[in-house]
Amino acid sequence: MKRWVTLSLAGVSLVGLLVVCSCTVQNGTVSPEPQTFSNYGFSFEYPSDFVLLETGSLEGDNSYQEGSVVVRTQAEGINSFGILWLEAEPDEEPYSFLEERIDLFVTDPDLKEVSHWNEDTRSGYHLIYRAFTVTSDSGGTLHGVTGGLYSEDSQRCFVFYYTNSTVNNREKAIANLMAYLDTFRCE
Repeated sequence: MKRWVTLSLAGVSLVGLLVVCSCTVQNGTVSPEPQTFSNYGFSFEYPSDFVLLETGSLEGDNSYQEGSVVVRTQAEGINSFGILWLEAEPDEEPYSFLEERIDLFVTDPDLKEVSHWNEDTRSGYHLIYRAFTVTSDSGGTLHGVTGGLYSEDSQRCFVFYYTNSTVNNREKAIANLMAYLDTFRCE
């Protein structure tokens, strides 16, 4: 039960991160020369001109068991990629768990045009995801994607998101997210 609450609250925190955070992925590839985040038993590449923040977990600092990181641009606008992770519950089917947590997030009233469930394979991992759009009162639009994957080797669930206020459609947001996930590795 504790894990349900933790990830549920992390999803609420994710909504806050979408508003506050601002990583550039251009045309489906990470650019410029990427840096590699490698810690807590997983790694991914991100642009060298982006800021990486270890945002921690509800239990405190990041650990192998759970935590979150965000990479974001320092330029104007919102452009960010984040990963939250936690150990899978032994009696829970991981993808059902991920779907329930992501569904909690996409029911946020500020999210509009939430897509149906999509599936793909990246870096050898089966992933599920949903795209969404947020339109502000001032007319600004933010396209994003949230989803998850399960690592059998590490017995952990990874929830990820990508948001960008500079891309003009969800398909580009999805392509940019996939570029990050193509570099994702779980050790």
